[in-house]
Amino acid sequence: MMRQYCGASHWYAGLAMVITLLLQGCGMNGDTGGAKAEKKDSAQDVKSGGANQVKIDPAAQQKAGIKVAAVSLRSLPQYLVAAGQVVLDEELTSHVGSYTDGRVVQVSATVGDFVQKGTILARMHSHDVHETRAAYETALADVKHQENNVDYSRRMRDRMNRLFQLKSASRQEVEKSETDLRAAETGLTNAKISVTKEEAHLTDILALPASALPNLNETTELVPIVAPMAGTVIDRKITPGSVVEPGEEVFTISELTTVWMMASVSETDISKLRVGNRASLLTQAFPNQAFTGRVQRLGTELDPQTRTLQVRIVVPNPEAKLRPAMYANAQIDEGSSTNSIFVPEEAVQDINGSAVVFARLDNETFEARAVQIPHRLNGEAQISAGLKPGDQVVVKGSFVVKSDMLKSQIGE
Repeated sequence: MMRQYCGASHWYAGLAMVITLLLQGCGMNGDTGGAKAEKKDSAQDVKSGGANQVKIDPAAQQKAGIKVAAVSLRSLPQYLVAAGQVVLDEELTSHVGSYTDGRVVQVSATVGDFVQKGTILARMHSHDVHETRAAYETALADVKHQENNVDYSRRMRDRMNRLFQLKSASRQEVEKSETDLRAAETGLTNAKISVTKEEAHLTDILALPASALPNLNETTELVPIVAPMAGTVIDRKITPGSVVEPGEEVFTISELTTVWMMASVSETDISKLRVGNRASLLTQAFPNQAFTGRVQRLGTELDPQTRTLQVRIVVPNPEAKLRPAMYANAQIDEGSSTNSIFVPEEAVQDINGSAVVFARLDNETFEARAVQIPHRLNGEAQISAGLKPGDQVVVKGSFVVKSDMLKSQIGE
């Protein structure tokens, strides 16, 4: 049998061990031509003759859990692949700073904490509070003074009116008293405006609570740094004792339920892009999970070094699995589609470096078919060559079929 295999049919085996055994058989019969044929690539090995077939009776199939299904064409969107990086959604991110300078006394939030809007992230001591507090107290005192002045001017106006009725005061004196009263009322209005201004500086700018204004002290006059939104603390740049300057960023807070991916698209693929195109993201952290997003914005200029365009993809991230700085590959739909065959990845086995699936020829005969797999996605493998619609393939238990085939080949 071995002489016939090597000298006549030139059948090919799927494993290096089987090839070695067959070559030895050829050598014993002096058939060097058969040995040369056995050096062809492994993709051809699994395609030829009966050596890539195995018989398993139906009872054994059922016991081993082997399941077979017919393959069919499915519509597959055409897409381009671009590498990139996950970044924060800047529309849902706040870079928190301080309106004034000061020295940090207390820090109550750290990286990874989830905070609500209004949460105090840190407190600091600032001379600006002392100065504003002094101006506020001066304005309050001025209001009292102007209120007394208004009361006095009103009494003088009323007195002049009575004296004028008794012909004991002149018209000019009455008019002067009216003028003095209006001036006093203007002074009171300006004093109240000053109080409001200083209150706003303390409460709106320095973020002190209004309830603390009447009784400011060393504890209540500490300037709080407050979270302007709900989200996760992504970065913290201060510790107790740090000196903060006005406008300096001290915290970064972001709502991670949505992130951006900045993908670098080759210049040759730019014409295929449209805002709104669907995209799937694959990461090393979650290789079997695709994250779906859409193209939101195309860059305005190419990177002169890489000749790529930055493309922003918005990706929902409800479970916060995607983290800033993760590398990812984006598969961006081009808006067209093609038909292709898919099989579960479990159906694909490796024989001597070649991807194969097992097609059922009859109730108990299986044949190894070399296939080409351009893409794998969501637990499925796309088959571009090696199968045709209607083929019955092993979708579960393919490893058992592979093992039985190798055992039978070694036995031969």
